[in-house]
Amino acid sequence: MALKAFRTCGKPGCPVLIKDGSHCAKHAEQSTQREYSERKADEVRKLYHTKRWEHFTSYAIRKNPQCQRIVDGKRCEQFSKVCHHIVSPRVKLHLMFDLANILCVCFAHHPNTPGEEDLTRYVPTVTE
Repeated sequence: MALKAFRTCGKPGCPVLIKDGSHCAKHAEQSTQREYSERKADEVRKLYHTKRWEHFTSYAIRKNPQCQRIVDGKRCEQFSKVCHHIVSPRVKLHLMFDLANILCVCFAHHPNTPGEEDLTRYVPTVTE
């Protein structure tokens, strides 16, 4: 069984040695609060919690009710639940509410990436 090495706390200047986590007990809460504040202040993230986004995703999923992902040459048969951006709104904010920039997928096929590079893995989005 391999032993895990001690390392210093992630807070600059803190000499405390820790085995697990990124910060010592004293600085863990501060780190959590800072991350929460940064997320809360993120303007793009705020757009995902608006009525406009809620209505837009509802409309997009009504237009594309089946998951758009192609697996082994066949389209996924699950219902769409999530709208995923092809070009991340962090790159081009004006495409946030553009239906041509959206892929409607099930939870299992929602990529954990900002944007999508390989569109050959998806059927085209119905925009009309």
